Amino acid sequence: MKSYTNTSLGSPSRALTFHPSVPTPSVPSNPKSTLLLLKLSHAALNPADLALQRFLPPWLPFRSSPVPGLDFAGEVVAVGGGVGDDVKVGDRVCGAVGLKGVAAGRGALAEWIVVERAEVTKVPVREGWNGREVVGVTGIAGQTAAEMVRCVGEEGVKGRRVLVNGASGGVGSLVVQVLRGLRAEVVVGVCSAASEGLVKRLGAGEVVDYKADRALEERLRERFGEQPFDAILDCVGSQTLFSKSPGYLKPDGKFITIVGGWSQGVIPFVKNKMRPTFLGGTPRSYHLFLLSASGERAKEVADWVEQGVIKESLVDSEYPLEKAVEVCCHLHLCGSGVLNADLVRHMRSWRPAEPRARLSSRLEATDHMGACVSGAGLGIPHVIESGSGLDIVITGRYLFITRVSSISVVVF
Repeated sequence: MKSYTNTSLGSPSRALTFHPSVPTPSVPSNPKSTLLLLKLSHAALNPADLALQRFLPPWLPFRSSPVPGLDFAGEVVAVGGGVGDDVKVGDRVCGAVGLKGVAAGRGALAEWIVVERAEVTKVPVREGWNGREVVGVTGIAGQTAAEMVRCVGEEGVKGRRVLVNGASGGVGSLVVQVLRGLRAEVVVGVCSAASEGLVKRLGAGEVVDYKADRALEERLRERFGEQPFDAILDCVGSQTLFSKSPGYLKPDGKFITIVGGWSQGVIPFVKNKMRPTFLGGTPRSYHLFLLSASGERAKEVADWVEQGVIKESLVDSEYPLEKAVEVCCHLHLCGSGVLNADLVRHMRSWRPAEPRARLSSRLEATDHMGACVSGAGLGIPHVIESGSGLDIVITGRYLFITRVSSISVVVF
């Protein structure tokens, strides 16, 4: 079978090695085994995959020829003796490999993979939806969206006023659809003007352009100060959005974020969750979580697809599997992608924030700049230069480019 392995730390071209023919894995004969052997039709790449390529060494003793990749969709071809009757050979399933599985090296970037029964759900039954539409929705992005919506409150989102920051991204675009489908009263999306049509089509009643001249937080306070939000779902990682939230978030409202930055959530948790108000803390409820994949969450998302709560899966173009490194590099520069055993499909499943920055030879750091690299956990960039229509963010040895149109001056 064809497969990729992580052979070193670093950028995709350095970290990934393609193998045109390797042995096909198998399910152990142990009668208690809960493993499944899948023949994949599709697998997705996320910013989290790039982070793992950079920071999870392939030479650890428990990682033998580690295969990368989290999201998958495919067909069950063998089951362990401990798998119940609810999953059988021939079933089409989808989901995401858990962190434990990826750490052990059994990722999704291969034609055949072994996964735990608890990591999968059956592919939703809906006309026009196959593996290519499902993989980017029921994987990490969709499961994250489900957890964020659940965190709004046990009573649900019906009748709630919710702001979604990063509404055109992979998680944000799904969150917007779910909020509208579950009858939130008001859904406001924060994105660029270029994505306004998309975000409104997905269900946002109003869009706020974070790239406008005045600060986003100032405009939110003016527009929604008298009718503040019940919850803010931050898919970007904006410290300023939280710090200024008393101007547009109800006193009992929740600020929910999924981006922990280079510290993997430790610093924002201490700063926003533990620091008291009299020491400069923000008097609003702060929630940050790092998702662990599960078949239960994938099933919840699949149910939303069948019910029409999630209406769209944003699939763009296709590439052969052998070009997965190229797609990873595209992720590294400007987005997220989806791979499959026969094809690689680039999706608009995640887009880095286009920095609303005050540009200078030295960086006046803004939270939106942090978003350029938060998906890879690289922290705050320290130098930025700008040309016409081109922003280049330099963080150590890593380079991120957004809003590419033309270039006038780039200085390193």
